[in-house]
Amino acid sequence: MKKVLLITFLSSILFTCNEQTSEAANKDKEAIEVKEVVKEKPLRLVFDVTSSNVKTHQSAMRHVSAMAENFPDSQFEVVVYSGSLDMVLSDKSTVAESILKFADNDNVTFKLCATTMKRGGADKSMLIKGVDVVPNPLVQIYSRQKEGWGYIKETNN
Repeated sequence: MKKVLLITFLSSILFTCNEQTSEAANKDKEAIEVKEVVKEKPLRLVFDVTSSNVKTHQSAMRHVSAMAENFPDSQFEVVVYSGSLDMVLSDKSTVAESILKFADNDNVTFKLCATTMKRGGADKSMLIKGVDVVPNPLVQIYSRQKEGWGYIKETNN
């Protein structure tokens, strides 16, 4: 009986290991396929950030950083408005370092709503280097979508 249990136990471990190896191989294959598609036509994504929640800011920057690293020929734009002003203010941002990393990168841009900036009592001198101001964030997002950009709404529940 002990031998049967041992064989059953070892078989289940072997099956689980093989299954995990197979899943990892499939994920690697999918990642390669995605990269091949993107080589043919680079991604263009606009990230919509409206939350004052710093976890949302951090999540957005993780997403943008990962995408920019994995798809360096693609374009990414982060549109900041409403409650997310602190994300792009030099003295308040929890992600300033991450944003600064892209200051000289033409493939990643940050756009702040002029009305949000004014309503928050900020001016351009208070912004993290590389953050541009746009008159209307909704028109900015709409324009990008009309140009064929994909849309990502950043939230953190």
